[in-house]
Amino acid sequence: MEFKIIFFLAATLVSVSLLPEVLGHGLGSETLPPQMLGDRKVAMEVSSTVDNSTQQKQMVFSMFDTNTGITVRDVTFNIKAVKNDQVLFDQQFSANNGIVTIDFIPDENEQVKVEGKNKAGFFDMLVGSEKSTVEARGIVFEQAGLYKFTIGVVSAENYSSKTQKPVTFESGISFAQTVPYTVNDDSYGKQDVKIISYYDLLDSVHYNQNTDAISFSMPFEWTKDNLNQTSVIHQEVLIPKTFGALQVESYEISVNGFVIPDNAITIDDYSKGYRILHILLYQAELEDLFSKQKNPGKNIEFSIRPKSHDLYLVESTENIEYKFVLTEPKMLVPGQQNTLQFKVYDIFLQGKTVSVRYDAFVSSGSSEIYRTSGVSSDAKDKWNEIKFNLPKDIGNKITVLFENVDGNKNARAEMTITIPKQTQQYQIPQWIKNNAGWWCQKSISDDEFLKGIGYLIGQGIIKVDTQYQNSDQKSVPQWIRNNSCWWSDNSISDNEFVNGIAYLVENGIIKP
Repeated sequence: MEFKIIFFLAATLVSVSLLPEVLGHGLGSETLPPQMLGDRKVAMEVSSTVDNSTQQKQMVFSMFDTNTGITVRDVTFNIKAVKNDQVLFDQQFSANNGIVTIDFIPDENEQVKVEGKNKAGFFDMLVGSEKSTVEARGIVFEQAGLYKFTIGVVSAENYSSKTQKPVTFESGISFAQTVPYTVNDDSYGKQDVKIISYYDLLDSVHYNQNTDAISFSMPFEWTKDNLNQTSVIHQEVLIPKTFGALQVESYEISVNGFVIPDNAITIDDYSKGYRILHILLYQAELEDLFSKQKNPGKNIEFSIRPKSHDLYLVESTENIEYKFVLTEPKMLVPGQQNTLQFKVYDIFLQGKTVSVRYDAFVSSGSSEIYRTSGVSSDAKDKWNEIKFNLPKDIGNKITVLFENVDGNKNARAEMTITIPKQTQQYQIPQWIKNNAGWWCQKSISDDEFLKGIGYLIGQGIIKVDTQYQNSDQKSVPQWIRNNSCWWSDNSISDNEFVNGIAYLVENGIIKP
């Protein structure tokens, strides 16, 4: 049986295929802190593998002398495995070569069955080598998430009886879980979002259409002991590139109500069909979050929302030479002239904008809407433009294709844009817009503006379809003030302004 060992390298966030499938508190292989065994210092190495075709998981435990690096032989381990606070097994295992290998095999049995197997081949038997493996079978091993292990050393080389001072190692290994979540958005229709957890099983996933926010949670022990054992928490959010509401330039991500630094977020636009957001929380970030919480509880809550609502699509050419960034100054509207803006970057010149020839096509299904050729600008702050008329009877998607970039037929990039459905339009009195402008200019205080908006919601003049949810958010985010500035000068719609107000209501900042 062939197993694929995945080692976690935080620096190689290029595509999902290069990232870990098995993590031990964030790692596919970890060495546990050394301890004294008699008169020598020993450490425990725990590694894990997974067979993607069968979902069979394998763990390898070995103890070595830290001075020599040599595996300690003739060891008796007592290994306890726990999943979701349930003890799966708690048994002793002897290893003449100092290595215990356990295969976790999914089957239909509710009770876990553990037995030893000798998998030594003909050549192994000739040279007297052992290849003992423990097989643990049960339905529980179909589950992903966090498995915890307590490894006690009962006896070891040159120890004829039990060790005088108990030596125990604690470890946790996480197997990746993928959670599909279907969003039925009024503007963008059905969108299949995926969340991959590399730590533990997710409790819930939710999408708030008013704020375009995705939230999800999972169990996490906010204790110092657990933080000391947790190297990294890694989550991935896969957003369809047709989901315009979440195809934006940047995101605000909070954990348990606290915004995490931008450097904890990596955006991967190299995968076809999906944008992948990587969230990486190392010990320093986790300890900082722990210190900020009065009552941390036993969950970790993630919330992801756009910092702006401007479409921002990124696609690389098939030969991985150029990157196209496409945006739209205003929402696409059928029956009118529309404008798309784009820039062209050279991937190998650290994202430098370049001047290259291109052919561009806009189509809907098999019907071509527009075609043009041109030369892109290499000016850093200049956007290239495509202007075209959208038919009134256009479908809900258009395709923008750039090809023959710099004369190379293999240099082509294709992007799909979903045309938002027409949604309810809010009729808000002009004087409210004046108030928003004064608040934007800080002519009136936050308290005055918020109380005024709360009164208008209570009177039904502004209609917000959301309710207060428990939140630690106390102040008005800057993006809300930005929205008010843009709304007061008609740069964004009433609907977009109301989405921001809905966020304030949901987080208890405005109380109607």
